[in-house]
Parts: sequence; C-alpha cells; structure tokens
Amino acid sequence: MKTISQKLRQTQIKWSVWSELPIADGLEKQVGLAGASSGLSNDVMLIVGGSNFEDGVPWRGGQKKYFNDIYVVQKDGKNFVWAKKTYKLPFNLAYAATVSTPRGLVCIGGENENGISPKVILLNWNDKKQEVDFNFMPDLPCGITNASAIFLDNKIFVLGGETKSETLSSVYQLNVNSGGATWQKLMDLPLPLSHSVAVIQSNNLFLFGGRAKTESGISKLSNRAFRFDLKKNKWETIKNIADKNIEIPALSAGVGVALGKDKILLIGGDKGNIFSQIEMYNAKIIQSKDENEKSSLQKEKVALLENHQGFSKDIYVYDIRKNSWTKFGEMPMITPVTTNLVKWGDVIFIPSGEIKPGIRTPNILIGKIIK
Repeated sequence: MKTISQKLRQTQIKWSVWSELPIADGLEKQVGLAGASSGLSNDVMLIVGGSNFEDGVPWRGGQKKYFNDIYVVQKDGKNFVWAKKTYKLPFNLAYAATVSTPRGLVCIGGENENGISPKVILLNWNDKKQEVDFNFMPDLPCGITNASAIFLDNKIFVLGGETKSETLSSVYQLNVNSGGATWQKLMDLPLPLSHSVAVIQSNNLFLFGGRAKTESGISKLSNRAFRFDLKKNKWETIKNIADKNIEIPALSAGVGVALGKDKILLIGGDKGNIFSQIEMYNAKIIQSKDENEKSSLQKEKVALLENHQGFSKDIYVYDIRKNSWTKFGEMPMITPVTTNLVKWGDVIFIPSGEIKPGIRTPNILIGKIIK
C-alpha cells in the first residue's frame, strides 16, 4: 500500500514567483499588501484591497494604510497577464473573508480606517466592458474581520472572525440562490477563532488552526481541526494539526487547498512563537508603571520584531479518510501570511501578503500542479 507521501509525490507542485503586484494608479511604489481579497470571476483573478505600512514599520512610526485598488489577472493563451489598468472598490478594504462563487468574488466584512465592517460586496468581472461590476449583498449581523469563508451547495458560510473587542465562534450562512435571503446563524464553532484556514474537500467543510483574543492580551493559539456535518448541523473534532504523531503548537493565517479526492494541504502560516512573545511584551509594557522599565521592554520587543526570521514554510497534508496528518516538505521561498490561496485550474496562486511583522511582499507566488 502506498503512503500519503508516495501518492502525493505523483502529484507535484512546482513553485516559483510569477510576478510582482503592479504599482496602482496614484501610488509611487508597491511594497505589497496584507489582508487583500483574491479569487476568481469569469475566468480572471481579482486581487482586491489590502493594507500595508508603506512609510515604514509601525514600531518606527509607520501608519497602516488601507487600499481600494483592484488588480486583474487574465489569461492570454496558456500565459497569465496583468490587465492594462487597475480598478477601484467603492471603499478601502482589508482582512475581509473572501470566497469565489459562480456569481463572482464575494468580500465579506473586513475593515478599513473607519473600523470593522458588516458590508458584503460581490465583484463580477464584466468581460464585454472589461470592467469590474459591484453589487451589495445582505449585511452581516455585525461587523466582522479576519473571518474565514467557503462556498458550498449555493451557500456562503462565514466562520468565526473578530470584532473590535472579541473573537467570535459564530457561523453564518447565506443562500445566494434565494431571493431576499438574509444571513442565518448555524451552530457555533467549538471555540472562538479568527485567522483560521477553511477548505472544502469532498463536499465537507474543514476548519484548521487560528487564534483568539483573551482579556490578558495574550491570544490563545490553536492547532485544532474540525469538520462540519452539514446534514446534522454539527461540528466534529478531527485530529489536531501534526507531523504524523507529533502535534505542532499552533497555526494561524496560513492558506489551504483541497488536492485530489481526499487530501488537504495547509501551506505556511504563523506557528505563534514570536507572535506570543510580542503580545507578552505588549502586556508587560501596559502593566508597567516604571518608565525606564517600559523603555527597556520596548527595546527588547523591537529587537525581537526586527530579527524575525519570517513565517512557516512548512506544508502539511491531511488525509480525510484516515484522519491523519503528515508534513509534506516546505515551500522553496519566503511564504506570506494573511493572504488567500486561489486555485485556478491546475495552477495555485498565493498573492502578496505579509512576510514578517509589518512587512509585505509584492510577489505573487505560483504553484503549477504536475500530475
């Protein structure tokens, strides 16, 4: 009997840097974007919004900026090319839950300089006009950012996410084929989670990893994995993310993709070690009443941030039939977090994202599936 690794080696993914994100109209440079939405509409890829610190990292005075630019990737025969212009959303947007549907790319919630949004917007590529059409869908019951979303059986599912004060365990569903439909609440997640990876495989909904805010200021990080039974409206716990029998401590803000009929790949992500240390420094700085101690703690935190080695390059594979995990190699290049994965035929795109705290990359990664 062939092992998981033996079977997967028959389906290889060859990774490279396809291109850099263009410089949008009105910008002087392109440093990359975190929290951009990306997905497919009418056989083009849309990369929407996002945020960065183009004036420098936040601990050196840089201010987070939000954007409304839409970049379009089209096909030219067997090649992928950028559209000749960039387009604009009606508002700035980053960290929205994002999902491709037959009607277009849906951006759900998210945030900008005005706060966290409940808005849901449908973007559809109009090939005849070479334009992006916009339509608003029903608002979420509340503003949510850093949630996960999937599309299955003509329904959009929004999983977890954050408000300004807390991490959510809520699950909402919208039937896109039902006129006048509103968001319906389903059974909560087993625990509050944001920055999780949601994947559909064999008509099953899976959710992996994530993190949650706590009153202490130190987030609770997760290596948990769950499957949602749509018929029973019930969450089932599956095996925690692991390399065979050795569990990893946590994983958040990575990306995932279904492969074949029974495998799921988790790619990259933040395993949380440095993230937790930074939050601990923040909590100590807030609690300290001694200015000298505050200054010393701040210097130690900045040193930790500026010596950050980047996020995980690991690729893990989950076998849904065997309920088993194994590590399946590493990405050959710096791997971003807080981005999306777009599977377009036999090609996988990972557009832009964050490669170190406060630092984005303009690189668009491409993985060519070789069977």
